[in-house]
Amino acid sequence: MLDRDQRAEHYSKSEINRNLRSGELSSRSHGSIEMRMCNISSVLADRELPFVEGYKPREHVGARVAGMIFEALANLDHFGVDTSQPSLDHEVGTMKRPRISLPESIPVEFLERAIERIDRDGFAPHHESVNYALVYDHKRYPPIAVVAFALEEVRGQTVAAGIVRGGKDTKTFRILQEAGFLIEPKYFEATHDQEVLKQRVTEILQNKDLGDSAPNGNETPDKKATKSETYVRETAVIAWVLIAAKKTCELCQEPAPFRKPSGEPYLEVHHVVPLADDGPDVVTNAVALCPNCHAQCHYSEDARHARNLLYQQVGRLKRPFAPLRGEASIPP
Repeated sequence: MLDRDQRAEHYSKSEINRNLRSGELSSRSHGSIEMRMCNISSVLADRELPFVEGYKPREHVGARVAGMIFEALANLDHFGVDTSQPSLDHEVGTMKRPRISLPESIPVEFLERAIERIDRDGFAPHHESVNYALVYDHKRYPPIAVVAFALEEVRGQTVAAGIVRGGKDTKTFRILQEAGFLIEPKYFEATHDQEVLKQRVTEILQNKDLGDSAPNGNETPDKKATKSETYVRETAVIAWVLIAAKKTCELCQEPAPFRKPSGEPYLEVHHVVPLADDGPDVVTNAVALCPNCHAQCHYSEDARHARNLLYQQVGRLKRPFAPLRGEASIPP
């Protein structure tokens, strides 16, 4: 699988799992095999070696198990460790993968040209990032591919897949962040799928990595054609508004009426100017409400009064310049 990853060849993890369980590993479950694949990825990642993209390294692997895995891999000719000095375009795909010394910084113009190259030609032979994305002009890119392509231009040599290492606290990420680029966990990605949206917001709240500043959001969220009209929602905006509300409805100003099974207070994020009326998906147009107040803002005869009250009570909100559909201008 690792060799195929490096050559950008298609394969089926499920089929490989089934084949493994049809032989000597017949007593193992599907999940057991998957977990052990993640253990292997952890051992490789700890040694800054490439791992199968589809198997995220586990955070905790026992020292004894890790030692056994590395010994087993190192004893295979296919995974022999090459200690020779590599070139940038050295063929990789096994534990023989060389490492290179990244510069302390790469000029922004080289990184921007790398992004233009990805827009034009794609990011092969590099792969989609598993956990993080570089966000640029509302689009997302694999951080490793951006740095690898920029490095190719800086040094005039091809950088093979697997040479540049990515991940939190790596030099790859520091180069991008110091150049002013935003790197976000994948669960910050906007989505129109309501179940995925809930899951991603929960991950943001659990990891508490929103930072000190409000997310940019999206002034013109995309509309998705589904059985019922939905919009691509910014997960970070939802999470930020829920945190800013401090467990209190921003309309009635009462504590959240109940807690979810996870223990989190239950509030709903509402767009004061609805997305259907071309409202932006940004924190200056979003509030956290209890279910009753949320329904009031949508369906009650005094919905307009509730909206005006929100503009008075919530300092971050910005009134629209134009009236909503079917309404006169909202008075100041």
